[in-house]
Amino acid sequence: RLTMRPFLGFLVFFALYAGAAFPTFGSDGAAELAAAAAASGVPPPPAQTLAWILAKLSFWVPFGAPGYRLNLLAAFLMAATVPLVAETLERLSPPKGWTPFAHQELEQERWRATARWLTAFLWGLSPGPWRCALTFGPDTVGLFLTVLALRAAADGGFRAAFLAGLAVGQWPAAL
Repeated sequence: RLTMRPFLGFLVFFALYAGAAFPTFGSDGAAELAAAAAASGVPPPPAQTLAWILAKLSFWVPFGAPGYRLNLLAAFLMAATVPLVAETLERLSPPKGWTPFAHQELEQERWRATARWLTAFLWGLSPGPWRCALTFGPDTVGLFLTVLALRAAADGGFRAAFLAGLAVGQWPAAL
C-alpha cells in the first residue's frame, strides 16, 4: 500500500538535516575521505570503499563546495533511514488484536501508525543519526546500511546478511 507518509518523512528530515549540515568538512575522517575520492586515491582504512565511491559520486552534484556536497549526501542517507525505521517497525510489530467492531479496528490501526511514525521521527532526532547527518563519513554509510539490514531482516532472507556484512565493513560498531 503506497502512501505519502514515507516520502513526507524523508522530505522533512532531509530539509532539517540539509539546513543544519556543515558547510565544509566536519568530522576527522571526512576530509581524508573526500581528498582520496577527489584525487582518485586509495580510500582510507578500515575498508571505507563504499563510502569512497559515494563520496566520488557526490562530486557530480553541480552546486556547493565539495565538503557541503558530501554533507548533503549524508543528509540524504540519514533522511532515508527515517521511513526505513518506520517500515521496519511496521514489519516487526505484533499482529493486531481482535476487535468486535470496525471502528475499533480503525482506531487501533491509526494509533499503531502514529506510534510507528513518532518512533521513527524520534529516531531521526536522536544523537546517532543526527551526528551522521551533519557530516559525511564511514559511520554515515555504515548506519544507513545497518538500518537497511534490519529492514531486510524483518522480511527474512539472505539479503539481510549481505547488507549486514557491508555495514560491518564500513562501520565496525554495526556489530
